[in-house]
Amino acid sequence: MTNNERRTYWKTLVDRWQVSGLNGSQFCKQNDLDLGQFYYWSSKFLKRSSPPDGALTTGFATVVMSDALAANSGLRFTLPNGCAIVGITPSNVSLVGALLGQL
Repeated sequence: MTNNERRTYWKTLVDRWQVSGLNGSQFCKQNDLDLGQFYYWSSKFLKRSSPPDGALTTGFATVVMSDALAANSGLRFTLPNGCAIVGITPSNVSLVGALLGQL
């Protein structure tokens, strides 16, 4: 198999995986593929793909403050590793929920 044929073969598989709804491991098991090679090739193709306009690519959630009170309230909660957020109030409890949902 030439390099171009190999690239085309893996590009087709990665495209099929993206629409399959499966995670990489499941897709490889169903198609009898080497997981390491699959992740190697998928990372090559996915890095080259440009994200849709406005898409987040960092993996971080966007937090929007709805009012100045929440921004100035000194929100706080503490995680087991010692990380703390202070000042939880009824006006910012939904923000706390959104933050915890991202953890």
